[in-house]
Amino acid sequence: MPTLLLNTIALEPNRWTSTKQPHRPLEVLLPRLAEAGFNDLEIWQHHVSTLGPAARPRIAEAFQRHGLQAHVIGWYPAFHTQGNDAAAQRSSLDEAIQWARALGAGFIKVFPGAVAYDHLSQADRERSIDALRRFTDRAADAGLVVTAETHENTLADSVEHALDMLARVGHPALQLCFQPLDLADTEQAIEDFDRLAPHVAHLHIQGRRNDAFAPLRQSDLNWPHLLQHISATGFTGPVCLEFVAGCVSETPETLDLNTVLQQARDDWEVLERWL
Repeated sequence: MPTLLLNTIALEPNRWTSTKQPHRPLEVLLPRLAEAGFNDLEIWQHHVSTLGPAARPRIAEAFQRHGLQAHVIGWYPAFHTQGNDAAAQRSSLDEAIQWARALGAGFIKVFPGAVAYDHLSQADRERSIDALRRFTDRAADAGLVVTAETHENTLADSVEHALDMLARVGHPALQLCFQPLDLADTEQAIEDFDRLAPHVAHLHIQGRRNDAFAPLRQSDLNWPHLLQHISATGFTGPVCLEFVAGCVSETPETLDLNTVLQQARDDWEVLERWL
């Protein structure tokens, strides 16, 4: 069976703020995750990027002490930038590689850019492809696989664009993190997966009903049907539960971590039956 992961972004109420400063430090979350039985994790960028290099040995020791394993580090670069901004992006991506190595992760999941494919100029698109290729090459030198998430407002915002991106980058260490582009259309998700399947190394899962986070069993998307189809293809990569019902709150203080962890546990147990 594929390895099930929980994404630490599900526990962070500040995930969509401008600063993305974690409300609860990763070191506070790790024992709570261990107590709840979530031993295999995908780590949200800002749970580690806000800590600095000196924290890496301490965080690695905390993972070991609590019996936890980071399999994926998730990062959100803007590949189209130039000048000082591009240098800052490169430095940030090198930091992702260092965190992956420190925590023993095998994958870095990236948003392949921060602008929709069709909204980039030709020059910006070529610059993005080149930056993604260079990053993938550095990650591969460190023994890592890069998975680009299929997502709106990126270079992989459609099946056609994702395939074009992969062909242009042309690096075997660049694969895909498949998340259905339409979280309400099961048949379209199956069709999209089948076209991308040779490149998919990682899945993102979230329950949505009427465009709001919901338990997987109540999702508009027929997740058991989609996942059984994916499993039948022989897929064995990590499957990450990214968001759950109750993970959005009006203020950081009102996010009920116990409720989020319980919903994640409920979804996790459902996934174990479906995969």
